[in-house]
Amino acid sequence: MSKIRPEFSARIAGSEPAREWHAVVLLASPQDGTRNGRLAPGVDREALEEVDRILAMHGGRRLSDPTGLGTVVVKSPAAGLSALAESSCVKAILEEQPISRAF
Repeated sequence: MSKIRPEFSARIAGSEPAREWHAVVLLASPQDGTRNGRLAPGVDREALEEVDRILAMHGGRRLSDPTGLGTVVVKSPAAGLSALAESSCVKAILEEQPISRAF
């Protein structure tokens, strides 16, 4: 199963390589049996450090501190998002979308 939705993945694949994407990264939690060293409920220090390392390697960066739900907002070129998707510290990558009023 892919960690990036097919629609988002298709947009990324069809874009210029230098284009930066905003995304929400759901970190794997210690409860998943993958990591230790919790930062806050649902957040693992090692997973966060791994995300930062991957982003730095690809010219991306983290835009937010982790939430209690174990998510961080990132800005990265497609190569960085693909590398994050391959990491065991990442559970899912979602396209960041604006919130709009439905009525």
